[in-house]
Amino acid sequence: MLYMEPIHLVARPQHPLLRQERALDWGDLMAYRWLVWPRGTPIRNALEGALAAAGHALPQGSVESNSVTLNLTLLGHSDMIGMASHHAALRFSHMGALDVLRALAREPEAAAALLQDFADAAAGEPRILPALRPLRDLLALPPEQLEPLGRRLVQHLVLVAQACLLRRHAPHAVADAFAATRLEDGGAGRVAGAIDPRAVDIGAILERAFPA
Repeated sequence: MLYMEPIHLVARPQHPLLRQERALDWGDLMAYRWLVWPRGTPIRNALEGALAAAGHALPQGSVESNSVTLNLTLLGHSDMIGMASHHAALRFSHMGALDVLRALAREPEAAAALLQDFADAAAGEPRILPALRPLRDLLALPPEQLEPLGRRLVQHLVLVAQACLLRRHAPHAVADAFAATRLEDGGAGRVAGAIDPRAVDIGAILERAFPA
């Protein structure tokens, strides 16, 4: 695995839980049926690990499906709760299936905690710390100014989150290459192969991806 990304629980924009003003807890989520990926898939393993750490198991009556079309249909026409990788959650957001900005506005303390976690993970990394500044600036904007910048905000959030996760859990060569091509060399790495191979340890990355 070359990189890791966060996993989100998702629901339709009209879901009853999204109308709550207070922060949600596991008990709120357990009151609904869940739509999950099949057992043994990385995203399912990550979810079960998080549940176990919190002292919970999957709710009774959970439905397994690996069909994106079926999942979108079920989530869009019911109060089921689904799971998605960060990139998939972004696509759902663009399709009107997930409201990231409203979640941030409803739980500003969660955004502050996330930024602090990023800062802790980025300590000593000169390429991640500067990327946090524009993220803080965006989150400090009034809602009416932030709304048209929503996709820019979430894109920046994803990049910083991935960089921090890699720094914590991936080999140095992988984390270093991500920071160099996504954060340091502005715009590089947006197109496959458009990177400066002199700036990263290509050999170590290929050896990890294709072990002998």
